[in-house]
Amino acid sequence: MHPIATSKDKTIRPAGIRFVAVLNSLLAIAFMVTIASGIWLNTAWRDDSAELVTSLRTWHLVAGIVSIISGCMHIWVNRGWYRHLLQVEPSKWYCVVQYRLMPVFTMLFVAVAVTGILILCGLHGLISFHQGCGLLIGVFAIGHMVARLKALIR
Repeated sequence: MHPIATSKDKTIRPAGIRFVAVLNSLLAIAFMVTIASGIWLNTAWRDDSAELVTSLRTWHLVAGIVSIISGCMHIWVNRGWYRHLLQVEPSKWYCVVQYRLMPVFTMLFVAVAVTGILILCGLHGLISFHQGCGLLIGVFAIGHMVARLKALIR
């Protein structure tokens, strides 16, 4: 089996690339379902549609759990980005947009995941914060996916 690409510390084999492609596809689909169900859930909740709220809450919960798990795996697979970020001086971060956005994106991901878990535990006062962070991470995620798709097409 011939390697597709090499780096200093590892060789990326076709099976690894397929895993990353499946993981990224799963993350994108689950994330979009989570965002859509969250926005729809908020609208249905305001309209007092109890049956719709119950089913949307289930979709949002399942898609959110899949998003958290696949998001953590995505961060693990791309841990070299974080390693490189820690090796670069913060004064050089302004040169590369990725260095400015990655910490913000990661903090939003953690905030949405933690507040989602706390909401499940009964802290319903965090719903507005969860919604705000969820919308922000949705905008960041769409931008990230578009940028990565452009890079993959090249």
